[in-house]
Amino acid sequence: MNEELLARPIQEYINTNLNVDVNKIALAKSIFEGISAAELAGQIAAKKKSIHKLPTWFNQEGSITLHFYR
Repeated sequence: MNEELLARPIQEYINTNLNVDVNKIALAKSIFEGISAAELAGQIAAKKKSIHKLPTWFNQEGSITLHFYR
């Protein structure tokens, strides 16, 4: 787990880009040093899923949303 994801600018970026196509974010160059575009895209995708499934997590400021692939 990359704890740099907890930084306020990164959390703001994730929250601001909840409706952006995560594939475009994953394929673009990351705008944050130390965090890959894939990590950003994964956080955005997982946070979008948590809106209905885990509303408490979604509303929690400064959290990392774990995502699992099947």
